[in-house]
Amino acid sequence: MPCPNMQLCPFINNTNDKNENFQKDIIKYKEEFCNNNYKKCARFILGNVTGEVPDDLAPDNIKTAEKLMKR
Repeated sequence: MPCPNMQLCPFINNTNDKNENFQKDIIKYKEEFCNNNYKKCARFILGNVTGEVPDDLAPDNIKTAEKLMKR
C-alpha cells in the first residue's frame, strides 16, 4: 500500500531542484518508502507525532526526525 501522504509530500514532489542526483534520490525514496515501507519514513513518523514536517527532511533522515520529536 502506498503512503497516504505521497501526493502532497513536498519533498517527494519537489520539481524545483533539477539536480540529477537529487532526482535519482527521489526515485530511490519512492521505491523504498513511498510505495512500500512508508511507516518507516522519517517524514511520515514525524508528521504523525508533531503534525509538522520540514520540507527538506529526507525520508531516511530518522535521526533528525527523532531530534525534532524531542522538542
